[in-house]
Amino acid sequence: MFSRLLALPLLAVASPLPPSACGPDQPSTAKDCNHADMGSCGNACCFVEFDSKSQSAEAHKELMSLLKSGLDGHYTYVTGGHPDPTDDLRPFHVKQAQFILQGTHSTPLFNGSNSDIIDVTFVDSTVRMFSSSRVHGALGDNGQNYKTLAYLHSMVPKTQNEVSDLRILYGCGGDDTDRIAWTASAPPPPADTASKCQSFKCHGPPSAIGQPCNADVDCDAASKCHGPPDAIGQPCATDFDCDPGRTGSCQLCGKDVHDCCPTYGAAGRCVDATVKIPKPDAQAGGLPPSACGPKGDAPDCNKKDMGSCGNACCFVEISFPSEQPENVYNGLKDMLNEGIDGHYSYVTGGDPNPGDDLRPYNISKPRRYEFILQGRHSTPLYNGTNADILNFNIAATDDNGSELSMFSSSRIHGALGDAGQNFKTLSYLADALAPKLGVHSAMLKVVYGCGSSPAASESTADAIVV
Repeated sequence: MFSRLLALPLLAVASPLPPSACGPDQPSTAKDCNHADMGSCGNACCFVEFDSKSQSAEAHKELMSLLKSGLDGHYTYVTGGHPDPTDDLRPFHVKQAQFILQGTHSTPLFNGSNSDIIDVTFVDSTVRMFSSSRVHGALGDNGQNYKTLAYLHSMVPKTQNEVSDLRILYGCGGDDTDRIAWTASAPPPPADTASKCQSFKCHGPPSAIGQPCNADVDCDAASKCHGPPDAIGQPCATDFDCDPGRTGSCQLCGKDVHDCCPTYGAAGRCVDATVKIPKPDAQAGGLPPSACGPKGDAPDCNKKDMGSCGNACCFVEISFPSEQPENVYNGLKDMLNEGIDGHYSYVTGGDPNPGDDLRPYNISKPRRYEFILQGRHSTPLYNGTNADILNFNIAATDDNGSELSMFSSSRIHGALGDAGQNFKTLSYLADALAPKLGVHSAMLKVVYGCGSSPAASESTADAIVV
């Protein structure tokens, strides 16, 4: 991956181009480099599948052997570490995969800890492969993620008609119209919940206030909580309640909550933005407040993903109608640097060391991207090199606001399931931004993963959740 749309100058490469690389020319003229992605996972990414006459065990053996061989010297197979999850999922009897594996792909410029990550699942005769740009600031990939997977696919032992062509599932430079039905959004709420909402009006972002409720936002009656469906109509307690029907100054509902106010102020946040959100104490069992734990029964852990990116992942967006991208970037970076509950961090440095500011590049398509950054989220069991990866990008909108895209993926090899952790990581972060930017987790819009696709919804096999 010689060049990407990030704050990094193009470097001349004297050595011959590896056959699995796209090279520095933009657009690349190398074979299979015509699916350049821009920020589909915060960073660039690509998710594909193909069919094989080999069943899952044999297909896993073939791809594992290819990765171990290095192919052109730029692939590796990932195993070991502590913990060391298995590739063989058959004992767990889950429908999403019988096998799983992880690999990496490097180029002369992006290697070692900056090598791109490859996650693969095997279900019956279908193989799904995901590649994501690993280095912070990799908004664009010049087609490299697709190329990485296409080259690996081309090396699979086959005779005529035994292996199908690649099908793009997500990313790879596609837009919403290019994505197949496998990426369908979460199902609507039960009919009784929908009908219960119809007589009320939405909270949500300013543009939604006063509009009929739908599956993406909650509703209220008078001064009642909006919250999740089972909280609708209950007395206000700990939910973020901005009831457009109220008058007067801001007030608090309960004692451990966000601002509670009648309107969004001119700055796009609740009128009283000085109220601090207290950091909750550790959960039962000593879990950090941002963690789900192995059972996934903590708050905001209901969006359990199973292999939407090979491993589990979650991609959400949140709008800031009256905040400039630089303000959103500074608020988010500050939160990551503070650690929030001690389990978040901001990523910078390294060689190369891309910058976060994309404004000098005047990017206008597919969005007006202005900032990009990366973070980590750890839990007591998964930390250090196994901490989950967080990728963010921030685009300017036509109404002088901002759109923040947030992506979290389970880092350790073999993490088919996440017990809801990837969504929880992002929702907890969104709530932490409330005092600075006037948002909260109920405003998050699921774009991809987070258990939203039929093939990646919750499984009863808690034993494989990592």
